Amino acid sequence: MLFLVLIVTFISLNAQQNEKIIKLVDVEFKLNSSFFGALLKPKEIFKITLPKNTTSWNYIFGTSLNNSNSEIFTNISKAMLSTAATYYSGGIASIAVPNVISKFPIPTGESSVSIYLLDQANATAFLNNNDFQPYQIGMIENKSNGEKSFNDIEMKDFYIGVKNTSSFQRQVHVNLQVYAVVNNGTTANNIQNPNNGWNMEVKKIMYNKWYNEALKLGIDQIKAKEIATQTQKEITSRYTYGDFQQLGAEKWSNVVYEIFNKIVGKN
Repeated sequence: MLFLVLIVTFISLNAQQNEKIIKLVDVEFKLNSSFFGALLKPKEIFKITLPKNTTSWNYIFGTSLNNSNSEIFTNISKAMLSTAATYYSGGIASIAVPNVISKFPIPTGESSVSIYLLDQANATAFLNNNDFQPYQIGMIENKSNGEKSFNDIEMKDFYIGVKNTSSFQRQVHVNLQVYAVVNNGTTANNIQNPNNGWNMEVKKIMYNKWYNEALKLGIDQIKAKEIATQTQKEITSRYTYGDFQQLGAEKWSNVVYEIFNKIVGKN
């Protein structure tokens, strides 16, 4: 078993913001196929302990045959920890994670692996080639790359198991990163104002986002500004900051894009 010292690199988004992104795991390792002896292990395992007040977390992985993904995953890490802070202030780091991932696509891998979330007993069974029962919600099988995000935090201590599922491919290089979004305990009064809880900085971020989304659709700048203003006002008048916190990143994204698309359709 490979024990990891958890990386406690983090960004403190601001004294008035209530979320930060912590990088828990950032590793490169090699996996053999089960067909070829023990020159390299076909499996690896990493212990994960989510920090206190974790509100969401995710893992990202990719494979290559010649360690060609190192630079790309380094850029993903930098983007996650810096771009997220730059563009998602106001305590909404949980939105930053999927947005950054979408801007930096996970490289297409060259060999398949399987990812499992395991408790301690099943982690031992996994390593010993015995029958094991992974958590179904976190499993990705026979993929060369992928990403999973989790908004419902039930597990605090668990293991990520990685297995080379190729019968003959030796020395598959795997990059694995794990991030957590943590509420740092700042009170809501410090980040909100009476306007449904949305401060001016977050409103500005919203406006810029929808303006850029409209431009991507080929809409001219003047109309894009109108759409961005309408979308931002509709979101912040219909929903409170507390609604955003309760919905989670995935549901919130669905809600706001539905509003945006309807406004685009009217224009």
